[in-house]
Amino acid sequence: SDHCLEVIAVRGEARRIRELTLRLLGLKGVKHGDLIATAGVEEGKGTP
Repeated sequence: SDHCLEVIAVRGEARRIRELTLRLLGLKGVKHGDLIATAGVEEGKGTP
């Protein structure tokens, strides 16, 4: 049995990201998954 770690970074509406998470977790062969959310920074408004 092979194991693989995948990391997917996305940006968008929280609702759509949660929907994507549920779809990915429902795929055949996916044994574990989690959604880790962070606060975004608006373009041009972050620290230098």
